Amino acid sequence: MQQYLIRKINHALKIDGSLSHPEWQTAEVAQLVDCVSGKNPKLKTDFRMLYDDYYLYIGYEVEDNNIIATFTERNDPLYEEDVVEIFLSPSGSLHYYYEFNFSPNSVIFDAIVLNDDGREGVGRGTLIPWTDWNCENIQVRSQKKDDGNWSVAAAIPFKSLHLAENRTPKSGETWRTNICRIEYGEEETEYTTWSPTGLVDFHTSERFGLLRFEC
Repeated sequence: MQQYLIRKINHALKIDGSLSHPEWQTAEVAQLVDCVSGKNPKLKTDFRMLYDDYYLYIGYEVEDNNIIATFTERNDPLYEEDVVEIFLSPSGSLHYYYEFNFSPNSVIFDAIVLNDDGREGVGRGTLIPWTDWNCENIQVRSQKKDDGNWSVAAAIPFKSLHLAENRTPKSGETWRTNICRIEYGEEETEYTTWSPTGLVDFHTSERFGLLRFEC
């Protein structure tokens, strides 16, 4: 199982879409791979994560050759265009978890997902996304770069995550997670994940990796 060690910082991160701030450089860098084969994709995606007493931070660096992003409203179907995603299960359950999507235009899709019978090799069971739920006070900013690439940073407040008991995780605590991207390229669509799912279905929750909080 993939494991990511998320380190704690002592002050808030500035969320402006850039990952050049010194605090980001202290985070472990991980790369997304093809969700089925586990091989490197044509277009690279790196991510890194940190946390403090108030927020879980995630930042993505995204290679792109043709950004497709037209949605402007919260909970638009961002997954129909270029997007990065994170799935979070604070309880470790594979049947209910959070889904967050972030677009190159700083637009957010957030939902609580009920996945009643997902199993390895099959993917999702009956999937019910509760999009009426919004994560209060979430911060998201994207930056489009001159070379056609883009980055995005997000701060997810622990006090808004009732599945995490609305509290800061303790050192040594673990959550289940996966980090994903959909890239609608000029020739083909790439589906990439941190923890390979074995099929084109990000809701194959049995393949979620492990997020370990450490001071």
